[in-house]
Amino acid sequence: MAHEKNWLILFPDAEGDGYYYDPKTSYDTGGVFYNFRENSYYRYFPSIRNLLKAIIECYQNGVYPQGSIQDFELEDTIMDKYGIANMN
Repeated sequence: MAHEKNWLILFPDAEGDGYYYDPKTSYDTGGVFYNFRENSYYRYFPSIRNLLKAIIECYQNGVYPQGSIQDFELEDTIMDKYGIANMN
């Protein structure tokens, strides 16, 4: 997609979702964000530091267990402390 051409991929997944940084666009909520393509879900972070703090806290709280399904509810709770979710 044309609006994605400037996105720097930080943490991708196989389906094209992931964490990105857009250096060309100024967002009120921050230029670091997560994008889930299937439903146009975005979560914006004011800085890469906020994103990394959120990921670390998720790991410390067992959100991403190996060989099991992640705890989406707890992940949302933690991520909400560091970023802003937005459905487009």
